[in-house]
Amino acid sequence: MPRNASGTYTLPSGNPVVSGTLIEANWANTTLNDIANELTDSLSRSGEGGMLAPFRLADGLQASPGIAWLNEPSTGFYREGSGEMWGVVGGAQILQYTATGVLVPTGKTLTANGGITATTLTTSGAATLASASVTGNLSVGGTLTLTGGLTLNGNVTVGDSSADTLTINSTITSNLLFTDNTYDIGASGATRPRNLYLAGDGVIGGTLGVTGVLTASGGVSGNVTGNLTGNVTGNISGGTVAGTTGTFSSNVTVGGTLGVTGATTLSSTLGVTGAITASGGVSGNVTGNLTGNVTGSISGGTVAGSTGSFSSNVTVGGTLGVTGVTTLSNLTASTALALDASKNIVSVTNTGTGSNVLANSPTLVTPNLGTPSALVVTNATGTASININGTVGATTPNTGAFTTLSATGNVTLGDATSDTITANGRFNTDLVPSTDNARDLGTSALQFKDVYGVQFLENGSNIVSQTDIGTAPNEVPLNQYLGTMAFQDADAITVGQVVTSGNVGIGGTAADNQKFNISGTMPVLSGNTNSFGSVVDPTIPSSITNAARGYYSSFDTEAASFTVNEVQHFFAIQGSIGAGSTVTNRYGFYVHSSFNNGTNNYGFYSNIASGANRWNLFCNGTAENYVANNLKIGGTADRATTAGTAQLVLFDGTAPVGTLANGVSFYSSSGEANVMDAAGNATLLSPHDSETNEWIFRSKHTPTGKVLKIDVEKMLRFINEHFDLDMIHEFTE
Repeated sequence: MPRNASGTYTLPSGNPVVSGTLIEANWANTTLNDIANELTDSLSRSGEGGMLAPFRLADGLQASPGIAWLNEPSTGFYREGSGEMWGVVGGAQILQYTATGVLVPTGKTLTANGGITATTLTTSGAATLASASVTGNLSVGGTLTLTGGLTLNGNVTVGDSSADTLTINSTITSNLLFTDNTYDIGASGATRPRNLYLAGDGVIGGTLGVTGVLTASGGVSGNVTGNLTGNVTGNISGGTVAGTTGTFSSNVTVGGTLGVTGATTLSSTLGVTGAITASGGVSGNVTGNLTGNVTGSISGGTVAGSTGSFSSNVTVGGTLGVTGVTTLSNLTASTALALDASKNIVSVTNTGTGSNVLANSPTLVTPNLGTPSALVVTNATGTASININGTVGATTPNTGAFTTLSATGNVTLGDATSDTITANGRFNTDLVPSTDNARDLGTSALQFKDVYGVQFLENGSNIVSQTDIGTAPNEVPLNQYLGTMAFQDADAITVGQVVTSGNVGIGGTAADNQKFNISGTMPVLSGNTNSFGSVVDPTIPSSITNAARGYYSSFDTEAASFTVNEVQHFFAIQGSIGAGSTVTNRYGFYVHSSFNNGTNNYGFYSNIASGANRWNLFCNGTAENYVANNLKIGGTADRATTAGTAQLVLFDGTAPVGTLANGVSFYSSSGEANVMDAAGNATLLSPHDSETNEWIFRSKHTPTGKVLKIDVEKMLRFINEHFDLDMIHEFTE
C-alpha cells in the first residue's frame, strides 16, 4: 500500500495478524510484495538511484539547518520564513536569499575575485572587488578596495562617518562639479587642505581668507580682511583693509572708520568724516569740533571746538576757560575751593578741619550732628526729634517732652534694679536679644503674670514666640518662669519641650489626677475627613541605630508600703455616642496594612518569658477570637511546596504530662498530631508508623505507661484479601 501525503506507510489489508494464525501464501506474498515496493521507492543512503520527484525537506533552524552535513550538522541551509532562506556555517548566518536579492549580514565580508555586474550594490561592511559595474546606486559603509576598474552610473556614498577616509592615488581626469554655493572644500580647524595650485583664474564669490602671503598681479577688487605684512601695489577699491601694518603707493579713500593701533605719521592733512580712535595719543593741533569722546592724552596743542568728552585725566597748566555748562566727575585743585555769592569758584583758607561753613551765624533748623563719640544735651525740651548716635551724657535732663527719640548706639535704661521702666505706648518692633539663649524674661522670684501670643514656636527645649518674643537665631527663652499661657489660636501652637511641675491640658483643663489631658472637639482640616488627637511622626536621624520608640511607657512606684491593683500602660474605654451618630468600626488597637516595609514586621509583638502567671497574649473576654490566616504555635516555618492558608500549625514541643481538669491538649510530637484528654490519655491523630508509614492506631495511658498499637492498614488488607472484597484501592496523586 503506498504512503499517504505525509509519507506514512500502512500495511495492506489483513494486517496485523493475530497470534497463532497460519501463514498462507495469499497473505504472506501480498504483504511482502507491498513492503518490497515501498523499500524500492525509498532513497538509497548509498547513492543508488535518484529522486523522481521534488526533494522536500524540513525547514530546520539556524543551529540545526534542514540541509546539513553529516560531519558538521550546524552548517548548511535552512528556511527562516516565507520567501527567505539562509546559508549558515557553524550555526552563524552567512548569506541570505530572498526574492529581492542576496544579503551578506553585518560583520561578514563579501570578496569578489571576479567582476560584479549589478543594478544596486549595498554593503555596510568592507568590500573587495576586482572590477564592478553598477548601473544603480553603490553604497559602501566600510572600506572599498578596487583592484580593477569601477563604473558607477548612479549615486555613490563613500563612508558613513566623519572618521572614514578617502584615498585617491590616481589622477583625476574630469571636472569636479558641485551643487552651487552648497558644499565646502575642507573646514575650519584641523580639517583644512594644504596648498591650492591653480593654472588658470580663481573666481571667488564670497570672502577669501588668507593666513599666508597673497600675491595678486592683476589687482584685488573687493574686501581684504587680515594682516598686510608687505606692500600693496595697486588700487584697493570698494572695501575695507583690516590689519596691523601696510604701505600704500597710491591714494587711499576711507569711507568708514580708520582704526590705527600704533603710531601714524601724516605728512599732509587728514580729513576724517567719521570717528578717530588714537590709542597711542595725538601730537599736534586738532582743529574742529569734537562731537565724540577723545580717548588718550592730548599734549602740545590746542583743542578748539564747542563740545567734547575726555575719558582719561586732563591736566590744565594754564587757564581752563569754560563758556558753557561743564560737568566734572572728579576735580582736584592745589588749594581749597568754594563758591561765592555769584556762584564763582574762588580759593579760600581753612582754619580748622572738616567742611567749610559759608556764613558766620547759622540758624540750625534741622541739623545733622554727624557721629560724635559723645554728645551732651543740656536742654531738649520741645524738640521734635533728636537722633543720638553716641552716648547720652550725665547732664541729659531726667525728663523731657521728646516727640521722637532715636538712639543708634548702645542704650542703657536705669542704673539700679530699683529703677522702673514704664511703657504706655505699643511696641512696633520685635524684641530680639543680642545673644542667643542668654537672656530671660523674669526670674524665679519675679515672674510675669500672663503671656498672650498668636503662635509659640520651639527652640531646642524652650518655648519662644515667633512675632512677639524674638526671631531666630536670637530668641528669648521663657524657661519655666510662666504662670499661665493663654493662646488666642489654640490650633497654631508648636512646642519643643514644656517643662512644668503641674498638669497640662489641651482642649480643656487637666484634672488634678491627670498629668496630661487632650479633650474638646477633634480638629478639622478643610477638605480632609480624618482627624487625629495625637500624632507621633518624627524623622529618625542616622545616629539612631538601635531602636526608635514612638510611644514609651514605664511606671515607677514610691518607696512606701502599698499595693497597686492594676497598672495599665494602654487603656481603651467606650465613650459616649451622640444622638443620631453612629460608629461603624471601633478598634482598641489598629495596625495599618502599609505597616510592611521592615525586614520583619510585627503588628503586635510580645516577648515575655514563660513563667507562672505570665501570658504574652491573654484574651479574657467572652467575645469570639478571629484570625484571618494561618495560626502557628511553636515555630514559623512553611511547608516545602505550598504553605497553605487558614491553618492551625503545631510544631514539636514538650508533650504534656498529667491530668487537666475539663480540658484536652493538642500537640505535635515527631511531626505527628496528638491529643491528650483530661485523664492524661494521649492518642495519635495522624496515625502513620514512623518506619513503614503504614496506617496505625496508637494510644498511651499516661498514668500507667501502657501503650496500645493496632496495625490498622495490615488488618484491613488481610480482611480485604481473605474475603476477596476489593475494598482497598491504592494509587498515587
